[in-house]
Amino acid sequence: MMIILSIIIPAYNVEKTLARCLDTLIDTSLLEKIEILVVNDGSTDGTLDLANQYKKCYPSFVRVINKKNGGHGSTLNAGILLAKGKYIRIIDGDDWVDTDSFIKSVNALEKLETDIVCMPYQRVDLNTYESTYFDTPGIAKNVTFTLQDVNPENLYFALASTCFATKLMRRSNIHFLEHTFYVDVMLNVLPVLYAKDIVLLPYDVYRYGVGNINQSISIQNFIARYKDHQRVIMKCLEQCDINKFLLSVSEKRHIYNILKQVIITHCKILKFGLKDNDKLALFLRDISIYDEQLISGIRTRLFLIKIKYFLKKICPQLTRTIAKFYRSM
Repeated sequence: MMIILSIIIPAYNVEKTLARCLDTLIDTSLLEKIEILVVNDGSTDGTLDLANQYKKCYPSFVRVINKKNGGHGSTLNAGILLAKGKYIRIIDGDDWVDTDSFIKSVNALEKLETDIVCMPYQRVDLNTYESTYFDTPGIAKNVTFTLQDVNPENLYFALASTCFATKLMRRSNIHFLEHTFYVDVMLNVLPVLYAKDIVLLPYDVYRYGVGNINQSISIQNFIARYKDHQRVIMKCLEQCDINKFLLSVSEKRHIYNILKQVIITHCKILKFGLKDNDKLALFLRDISIYDEQLISGIRTRLFLIKIKYFLKKICPQLTRTIAKFYRSM
């Protein structure tokens, strides 16, 4: 029987949360349908021992890959290389899934052949346990489509929402940067260049825990690791020469939209986090070398952001009123 889904769990010092993650994934109804690859990235706590305990208890489900520390990207490289499933899903060792929805999603994947499969997910505040639901608006579920069929600006292939066909990942030949944070940006962009079709499923599977100050997405870590974020962006631009691909207008719009979001985030880090205009100018210069069309509009957007920050500083009430007005439209 063919394995339907390979779950890659990047695991670095997740002794306290790995059991929760694995417990929500393992269910007897999924026997021979899934494999769970726990990729221990040189952990210094009891992560490896715990993973091996689960492997001993559930040998039909759990495989353990033990490697020297190389960062999140290195765990993805190792997991994708060894995956046996038709699809790949990445679940961080400090996150978890809703088991019932997960089972339904695996059974649905068994009947699919599309390159990319997206599902809703919830972002859970680890301090308050309040959750925020994320879905893709305006696109029908269970209907196969291409980026030419929809508004591409409504799509975002977040790690928490997406399964990728294993054949797509190998066709894309993506090599994730090692010893580098934020490599999931590469997943948002590069596979789309090779994907033929997409489908959205209704199953609310992933639970993405946020609110931990040690997470890479915290403001403090974005500032401290801005070089990693910039390295990932430049790697994407290097591998994502859009003009080399026979892409439709919609496909190009999607790629540009994702890259612009990431680039604007980085510009904010340099401008308002580091407060370093020289680094910002050099970054924008480097981007323009890769793609002049991409840089057009970004400078205007930055100008508008500067105005917003200025207004927020001198007249916060007016800023809140304007924001409230736009949200109501």
